[in-house]
Formats: sequence, structure tokens, C-alpha cells
Amino acid sequence: MELLKDLAGSLLWATLISIGFYIAGSIATGFLARKSKLLKPIASWLKLLVLFISLQAFLLLGAEEAYPRFSRQLQFLSWLIAVFALLRLTLYMYGDLFVVRWKKGSFPAAFKNIITAVVLVVTVLVLLKRS
Repeated sequence: MELLKDLAGSLLWATLISIGFYIAGSIATGFLARKSKLLKPIASWLKLLVLFISLQAFLLLGAEEAYPRFSRQLQFLSWLIAVFALLRLTLYMYGDLFVVRWKKGSFPAAFKNIITAVVLVVTVLVLLKRS
């Protein structure tokens, strides 16, 4: 861990490592989505989770110390992205896979959108209070 911190001591290295991680994760997610019918509908949300991890890596590798104000804003944005992606993944797994396919019921898109809006508003309020 100390070697990684020394290597990523500069903001340039933190940026390059984070971008490299995002590109590799996006390529892997796209490849898996093309190969699997189950992953195809959730590929965009998985890429958002890769973006979240990349942003967190950027913050941990040097941005937090170099630019504290910018890092707080980036932290806010990255957690908002993570909550959105995890929420949509959960709604897809519950609504589309469980309710629609297994129970043969319906799960309206409007219901998904309402749940998403409420959770995102609560998330924004919690993140603003934390900042």
C-alpha cells in the first residue's frame, strides 16, 4: 500500500490510474454484457459502479489531500452515482426478474421512477447534511 501511495503521490498518477481502471472496467463490463443475456440490461448500471470505484480510487490516491474542496464535491457526486446505480440494479432484479418473470406479475416503470426519485432526494439530503 505504501508503494502504491508513493507511486500515486502526484495528482497526475492518481488521474492516470483512475482513468485506466475506468477504461478497463468499462471494456470488461461491455464484453460481459455482449456474452450474457442476463448482464445485457444492467451493463450501463455496472459501468456507473465502475465509475464510482474509479472516482473513489482517484480520491484515495491523492486528490483528497491536494484539493479538499474539489474532493468533497467529487465525493458527493460519486456517492450519488453509486446510490443511483445500486438502486436501479435492485429495482431491475426485484421488479423485472422476480415480479415479472417468476411471479408473472407487473412492475410498472412509473413505480420504478417514483422510487428512484424519492431515494435520490433522500440521498441528496443525507449527503448535503454530511458535507
